[in-house]
Amino acid sequence: MTAMPPRFLVESIVEDVIFFLRLLKALIAHRDSALLSPAIMPAASLFVVESYARLSDYSLISKDSLSEESLDLIRPARHRTKLLLSSTKDINTIVADFDQIVEDERDAFIGLHTGWLAPLKKFIQPDLGLSTYDGHVVTTTHGTRFLFGADSHEPQRLREAARVVSAYCNQLAGAFARFAGIHADVKPFPPQDDIEIVMKDIKCESLYRRGTFGALPLEWSGTIAMILANLNFVHHVLRRLVPKNLRTFLKIRLLYAFHAIHSLRLIQDRFMAERRLPPSVAAVLARALGTSEVRWLKKRGDLRDTLMHFQPARVTPTLSAMSFDEVLSQLCGKREGTDLDTIADNILEHFSATLAAGFDLSAKTFWYATVK
Repeated sequence: MTAMPPRFLVESIVEDVIFFLRLLKALIAHRDSALLSPAIMPAASLFVVESYARLSDYSLISKDSLSEESLDLIRPARHRTKLLLSSTKDINTIVADFDQIVEDERDAFIGLHTGWLAPLKKFIQPDLGLSTYDGHVVTTTHGTRFLFGADSHEPQRLREAARVVSAYCNQLAGAFARFAGIHADVKPFPPQDDIEIVMKDIKCESLYRRGTFGALPLEWSGTIAMILANLNFVHHVLRRLVPKNLRTFLKIRLLYAFHAIHSLRLIQDRFMAERRLPPSVAAVLARALGTSEVRWLKKRGDLRDTLMHFQPARVTPTLSAMSFDEVLSQLCGKREGTDLDTIADNILEHFSATLAAGFDLSAKTFWYATVK
């Protein structure tokens, strides 16, 4: 006989599926949907893969609800929510993956030029696209490819992955409607048409060689820029698209902050071990990782596992009977949800400002590169 699922697991999955359905429907109608949708797909893919695994464990969903082909489409994006963390690759291999994307994009754009003017055209040809909001870099073309995996540059693959996520969420909402009170017609979040995303095309060296972080090898500074854009999207854009008081939004912020902390720490440790960390970069990373809230979240592995996998490493009978809020409080040393909300905001704001300063970025940087 299959065990009953923990109360907090069902609560969390029900809230998440409503959140992602409402968000996906809102993005479809947004004028900048093509720029915004890819940035949310990693978090949505994480929800699909992990909720499907837990619901299958408790026989609450048919194991053939998602084909292996469908899962293979979204698993790379699910893995990339961890940024530079991996159980199968070391950080050098992951950064090498990012560097290959940089090379591929450069070859794709610069390789188009031939003839006697080719050297000049190659010199001025942009090879990196940026999306900015309110002066903050929120996505890059390199980061988008990295977060989707090896074949993310294929538009058809992106559309198929989006269809997998949408179909699964609709199927799950329909199944839960019978006992969780979900309305059959889940409404989108209210439109936020005043969110204006600005596109800029630059040479990647113009960003990756900037400021203090420019002292690092290009692939490593580029990886930090990708982390910055990832955090900026959640902190500056996603918070405008969804109500701030939703627990799924809190989960996303905490997970992105946790993985950024550990990814930056991996970069710091790698260069310190080889005695190759420039003092100026060491100072910026130490400042980024040195606040009390960053140090507190860094140690919350059980919290991260619960948010990511819908249950902690060990589920006791006492935990099984708790609500999701009660489980979070238990894992966080009795901190309230409002405390976690403040911690998440403070860390994201701190990282956004500190990493941007490491690249010497301001709202007017790359003013010349705006795509009309």
